[in-house]
Amino acid sequence: MFETDEQRPNLPPWVTADLAAHAVDFTGDFPQYGQPLAELLKGTGWSWLEAAVLAGYVPHLEGTTLAIRGSHAIACQEITESLAQGAHGDAIGWTQQADHYREIIALLEDLVVELEQWSEEINSRPNSDLMDATRARWARDADAARARASNARQRRASALADNRSAAKPAPDTG
Repeated sequence: MFETDEQRPNLPPWVTADLAAHAVDFTGDFPQYGQPLAELLKGTGWSWLEAAVLAGYVPHLEGTTLAIRGSHAIACQEITESLAQGAHGDAIGWTQQADHYREIIALLEDLVVELEQWSEEINSRPNSDLMDATRARWARDADAARARASNARQRRASALADNRSAAKPAPDTG
């Protein structure tokens, strides 16, 4: 099925099965795990990235970051064009992308918490093979990870609170 290692999925099938529950905007039939990329992209329209992930292919974080930057560039371009055409309502609609960004921020903060909890746990494990100075550094690293996880929880809560606030209509000032 695979011609080179580079064409192999990098997600295990049980993870893609779990991710399917999050593919709420996916259009088309869910792809088969490991289906070749060129084949699975046909007929997916703008759901091509979701199709790739559901088949087990995940871009590196640099690619994901680039895609988010590209999405932001599209939104800014649409705002500029809408304003130039006098379509202020359309421009305002594009500014609501901020809600999606905050949803991504909340998700990322959840993931940060999970990794910081792993860091805390690993750094807290007793290890008699370590020198006292190393054990002390690991204990400090565990404390720092715990604090960073707490900060991430607060940032997540703030992003979600902003989304709840953005969903409420602005008061009519007359």
